[in-house]
Amino acid sequence: MTAMLNLVTFLALVSQWPCLPVLAQEQVPILALKPCILPRHGVVVDTRGLAVPFAEIRVMGRRAVLNKTYSDDSGSFVLRGIPEGQDVSVEVAKSGFVTRRIEIKSGELLRRSKVRIELSKGHSLAGLLRDEAAQPVAGAKVVLLRGSDRPRATSYSDGEGRFVFANLGEGLYTVVARNVGSVPGRKRVNVPKGEGRIDVGTLVLKEGASLVGEVLDGEGVPIEGAEIFVDRRPGARSMGLDGRSRMEAAAVSDADGRFVVHELGAGERVQLEVWREGFLPGVVGGVEAPNHEPLQIILRPAARLSGRVVDEAGKGIADVGVAVFRSDIEESAASGRWLIFTDGEGYFRFDDLRPGRVKLSVRAPRYQPADLPDVALSGGGTDEPLEIVLQRGAVIEGKVLSADGEPVIGATVRVLGEGASAPGVDFLSGWAETDGDGFFRLDSVTPGKRAIEVSHLDHPRAVLSIEVENGSQWLDVRLKDARHSTISGVLIDGGEAGASLGGVRVALTPVNGGRMYASESGPDGSFLIDKVVDGLYRVVVSRGELRVKHPRDPIRVTGPVEHLQVVLDSGARVAGRILGLPPEDFLDLRVVAYSAWRTSRGDVDAASGQYAVDGLTPGVWRITATDAHGRVAEGSLTLEDGSEEERLDLTFEPGVMLTGVVLDNGQPLAYARVALRGEGRRQDRGESCDEDGRFQFDSVSPGRYVLVIHRAGGAMRPRGMAVHVQEIELLADEELVIDVSTVALTGEVRDPEGKPISGARVAFEHVSQPATEVGPRYLTGADGRFALDSVPSGTWRLRAEKAGFGSIRRVVEARPGEEVFVELTLEPTTGLVLDLQGSPATLPPRVAVRVCAVDDSAALAIEGWHPTGEGGRVHLPIVPPGRWQVFVRGLTGGLVGLVPEAVVPGPPVAVQLLDVGWLEIAIPSLQGTASAAGLRIDDAMGRPACAAPPQAIRGGHAMVELPPGRWHVRVETERGESWEGTSAVAPGARSRLVLE
Repeated sequence: MTAMLNLVTFLALVSQWPCLPVLAQEQVPILALKPCILPRHGVVVDTRGLAVPFAEIRVMGRRAVLNKTYSDDSGSFVLRGIPEGQDVSVEVAKSGFVTRRIEIKSGELLRRSKVRIELSKGHSLAGLLRDEAAQPVAGAKVVLLRGSDRPRATSYSDGEGRFVFANLGEGLYTVVARNVGSVPGRKRVNVPKGEGRIDVGTLVLKEGASLVGEVLDGEGVPIEGAEIFVDRRPGARSMGLDGRSRMEAAAVSDADGRFVVHELGAGERVQLEVWREGFLPGVVGGVEAPNHEPLQIILRPAARLSGRVVDEAGKGIADVGVAVFRSDIEESAASGRWLIFTDGEGYFRFDDLRPGRVKLSVRAPRYQPADLPDVALSGGGTDEPLEIVLQRGAVIEGKVLSADGEPVIGATVRVLGEGASAPGVDFLSGWAETDGDGFFRLDSVTPGKRAIEVSHLDHPRAVLSIEVENGSQWLDVRLKDARHSTISGVLIDGGEAGASLGGVRVALTPVNGGRMYASESGPDGSFLIDKVVDGLYRVVVSRGELRVKHPRDPIRVTGPVEHLQVVLDSGARVAGRILGLPPEDFLDLRVVAYSAWRTSRGDVDAASGQYAVDGLTPGVWRITATDAHGRVAEGSLTLEDGSEEERLDLTFEPGVMLTGVVLDNGQPLAYARVALRGEGRRQDRGESCDEDGRFQFDSVSPGRYVLVIHRAGGAMRPRGMAVHVQEIELLADEELVIDVSTVALTGEVRDPEGKPISGARVAFEHVSQPATEVGPRYLTGADGRFALDSVPSGTWRLRAEKAGFGSIRRVVEARPGEEVFVELTLEPTTGLVLDLQGSPATLPPRVAVRVCAVDDSAALAIEGWHPTGEGGRVHLPIVPPGRWQVFVRGLTGGLVGLVPEAVVPGPPVAVQLLDVGWLEIAIPSLQGTASAAGLRIDDAMGRPACAAPPQAIRGGHAMVELPPGRWHVRVETERGESWEGTSAVAPGARSRLVLE
């Protein structure tokens, strides 16, 4: 007994250590203690170099606080317990100073004998509050937000209306002042570096207007206790449970269902969102304050679902994860929590579900995953409780060893495909991590043929196919040793800035994702990066004022690399004026520079309207400025080698006004949400219709847009279910009258014998639908049927698929007022098997696959992500019979493969993975303009490339990722102008094609 207590005490103690052990389940733990670096001394001082005593110093790793200490009366402190090889951040806080957080890389920490941290007192920020009669406003609550929405501090105005915030660091802040009966006053403030005092001036709190309303159920009965939230974002989607938890209700309905929302501006249009337990949330947009007639908000009853999870003996199981999804439309069925856990007796209950068909996914350690695919729910009341019986999972135990028999610590072992029907809940079961002896245990495996994946950062991924039986079985896994290479070189200053090349972090970033390798250069600029696995990498540096001038293209690592010369310079600057905006809008501007390779954020001087973007590399850049309303000013330019600074003014053209009314069968569609979506713009514009169906967009940049309309009360409709989609071109003020013409799309999915296919996925896409508007995805029920009502008329593309059957696509024309019924027949298929060719160290764990027809249409059959199985095998179970071209792109490593022709049914097809290449396309006559053009790329046989579907390019420039080979390019504008040319693309290299 004493020994057991000592073990428990020991485990409790080591659980507090920053160098944490990794424990295996249900086994005497083998503690793999990670070595820590020797203690490092430091000192905290102020900007004058004076000691700062009793400052709190916290050392943080990737997931947790590793250590906390305090500086002594001389400002000194000691950092302890930092794991070897781990990057850390050090946060220092002291009353009267700005909290400072610095990032320290592992190599840098080893080289430092002492850490010196300087704290600044920052700026104080002061202002005055006045009412409309210029009288002081005392006792008002003043909140300081970091950016626009993160609370930083709270203060209250004194008897003279003054408020003060102290110790503010550099950044953009928003001051919000609130007083009962007044419209909140807001002011944006940009706080610079250094110390000082900033006077924000006077905020005038104007007398507020009110909104009066009542909350009723469908029978007209008042609902007490409903919370009313105000969203000032025009045309916003429902804030959801997370958004509601971060906000304070503006009002709560009384016993008569009535409510009053104060502190609104006269003429201000807002969106109200109403929440009450037992009901679905109600959303009403476009409401203008003050209102003359009380607003009526009707809440519909939510469905409830309860039950119990038990084992085979009927005993309740605690802490089981139960997730609920709609089983018709692919999305959460809950307006609140979609995942809950059973109590101590195994009971669970959802109170806020949408009526309809739902699917339950149940996950728990030591039990097999369980799914209930089709549960019908009705609104109001409580449906019959469910009893869900979980079966004990099969157990797989074993060890993961290296090639020489040493235990591999911290390897992840999981079952591929286990629980794939329950995205987001797989973390509850189905994986394990090896302990200090390399031991692992999977205890919730479903019997049958399974693929076991073992991954570790220092070894190639392994996948083993095994037959899993009930009970327990042992599995030893030997991981091959990855070929690790050392990359050494020197940083060379290629500019005239005279920048020091010591202490620069050099990193190898894998193309298309994966593990990054980094080190820090020495005083002479030399660097060494160890244990790099084979792959395609870009060379990047972390110091803000430096950019990599050479090598610009990625490098392929297949062994040690010596004497790599990395040429750095400070990059070029693009600067100019912001024209066409009033000075008060400068503070909310966002300037971004885009190239084919990267994105860079610029700075705007709020006083002068001048902007600058630094550190840009040679090439074509598009510079955009976006204001708070979503309007965009943009321009393009080409930076040549040796460019230091280029000027480019950005002009906001006078905006146009779009007004309109939305009707439904001739009657106003009250409170509908209207979205205006334009190509290349940072954010969508949104507005809500008023009670008469009217909407208005001010200051819209001229151009092409897609107008998308949703009914009010979005919580009742699936995402993507617009009632109207329309392409428009705005060149001048315009008024629209839109009578939404909706149709009902219904149908059934059957096999060749006419039997219904349940669980088939049917995806819908409207031809005018913008890329940001995801269409609905429907899952058929036991009768094989699907049904969508009140969707826009026009041309729809339907895609139906299910494993074991060939995917099919169908184009359907839906005319206004029609009820369209579509019969979809899925043919059985063996699918297509790909064998990826490459070394085990470079085979990606997942690949993106596109399968296209072998004809002039290159029609897309399927696309999606698929796991790489044992020996690099990838199974595509829904490729229909026929001849297909196949494009494969790895999730990591920058590898691509292309199969010109594959036949289904047929044997596995070998896919040779090669380094990806890039084709830079430039049309000089279109550069510097916002003109869009269509881009088509054909392969050597003149067929549209499956690897690069047709796309739109803007500004006469594009960078396209392609497999190595020869490609024909054609660019055409709507005006009939066209350019074409041919270029070869080499592995891992960039080619440039100029179309004159």
